[in-house]
Amino acid sequence: MMRGRPASSCELSSPLSSACPYSASTSAARPPKRSAKKIRSAVTDSDSVVAFDRENKPGVSNLLTIQAALTGRTIDDLVASYDGKQYGHLKVDTADVLTDFVTPLRGRVDELLADPAHLDAILAAGAAKARAVAAPTLREVYDKIGFLASSAT
Repeated sequence: MMRGRPASSCELSSPLSSACPYSASTSAARPPKRSAKKIRSAVTDSDSVVAFDRENKPGVSNLLTIQAALTGRTIDDLVASYDGKQYGHLKVDTADVLTDFVTPLRGRVDELLADPAHLDAILAAGAAKARAVAAPTLREVYDKIGFLASSAT
């Protein structure tokens, strides 16, 4: 396990980078076990006290934020529950919480990707709803700026 203060909350990587264990790509795009492994192996900070401090403990603070968001618990409650425990406990628990949250989402993504025709139908229905909602506003904008509305609006 690497110790040391991460250079940023995602170790010099963008939060949208796949190198960041907390990234958007962690969600449904990556297998849950792989995301959990990335969290368990994430660099945290140089000491071993679990405390929320974005400036001095960005790695631990991110883990606490993830866990709070996915469990509905407050950060203060989580910090108190790790009193006397080390980062390893926080990492394992956060990985488990993430896995429990993402697994059903990943299953649904896999279902949708397995049937491209059904996915296309869902997307087309969503686009039709969006057009219907946007049409009155679009007509008003076209009218105010002097454009002729297309037959699709």
